[in-house]
Amino acid sequence: MRYACALLCSMLFVIAPCATAQQIRQGIYHGIPVTYVMKSGQAIFQGDIILEKVDAIDPQRPSPSFGIDYSQYLWPKVGSQYQIPYVIASGSGDLTNLNAAIAQFNSTFSNIQFVAYTNQTDYVSFYFNPGDFSGECEVTGVGRIGKEQQVGGSAACTFATVLHEMGHVVGLWHEQSRPDRDTYVSVNYGNLIKGSISNFNQIYDNSQQTTLFDYASIMEYPAFAFSRNGGPAIESIPAGIPLSNLTGYTAADIDGIERLYGNAPTAVTVTSNPPGLQVIVDGITVTTPQVFTTWAMNSTHTLDIPSGVQSQPGYIVKSTVATTFYYIYGRWNDSAAASHTITVLPGNGEPATPATSPAVTTYSANFIQLVPYAATVSPAGTGTVTPSPAPQSAPRRPHRW
Repeated sequence: MRYACALLCSMLFVIAPCATAQQIRQGIYHGIPVTYVMKSGQAIFQGDIILEKVDAIDPQRPSPSFGIDYSQYLWPKVGSQYQIPYVIASGSGDLTNLNAAIAQFNSTFSNIQFVAYTNQTDYVSFYFNPGDFSGECEVTGVGRIGKEQQVGGSAACTFATVLHEMGHVVGLWHEQSRPDRDTYVSVNYGNLIKGSISNFNQIYDNSQQTTLFDYASIMEYPAFAFSRNGGPAIESIPAGIPLSNLTGYTAADIDGIERLYGNAPTAVTVTSNPPGLQVIVDGITVTTPQVFTTWAMNSTHTLDIPSGVQSQPGYIVKSTVATTFYYIYGRWNDSAAASHTITVLPGNGEPATPATSPAVTTYSANFIQLVPYAATVSPAGTGTVTPSPAPQSAPRRPHRW
């Protein structure tokens, strides 16, 4: 069997082009200059974030700093635990995905929890319109904005999308908005819906870069989000690394949320995208993810990748047919080199990166997915096909495609 690299999409949410011209505006939100779209009287930022209050830009004053202290937007600590009170609005549609998402969040994190609303001033209200099957979902603001804030939209909002919106509630921006994103992904502006170009703006706020770039993050856009022509809106560097995921928060997502709420990890996790593939740590081949609890500060370690193609069983999206997926190495989240040395350096002393915790606690090896490739010409004999780059061979195993 011959294989070629392909960029595959796992859509977290459905984006439908607007039939009418969109009003694109600019303003200041939480001290950050933003470009947003007015839709049904609401200011929509990056596709799914409703800005509750956008200030006008004063041309007589210099632009504010891009750096923001997010402590005022964090959820409050009650005893030893940060809490996000929530209610489910009456008339909501199917709550299966919401209940599953809240259960996964609360089982993943111990220092921050979604709790039933009692009489708190600030809380989240979930509502999923039973008559809306578009799959589009949105959230009011990022982090705690004060009083009631809405999360929801379509009754067809997927499990992964609910987790994505809950990530915004906690205080996370989109992964592709990071200042360092151009090192890891390319935005194909020619493929974007024109009114959605601002959705790919970067946010120059270093306080949110508490982890290395995470291709698989639940907060990362899928490859074809906001595409106007079926071409990829965003591609990994190198091409073919899976973007986002449908299963939940990654090791880096968890790392970032823990740090945001004052619980920086002290152990180092070595994982892969997708999880379950093999890497070599200090000369020993391990299956990811692996957590290393005894690595001393300032110690050095080697990360490497086994040679050849790796395989993993799985299911094609929206199919119950089991198959086997094949992968080759793409890049580590801290280096493009397959084999390199890392040093466990202490944090810089800021709240999210204390000196008692390693500055980096999640290393991820990102792989490129291979798919079956067969060159055919129809009608036969009327032309030739020359793939570039050339396909690679992989061991054939019994499976169904």
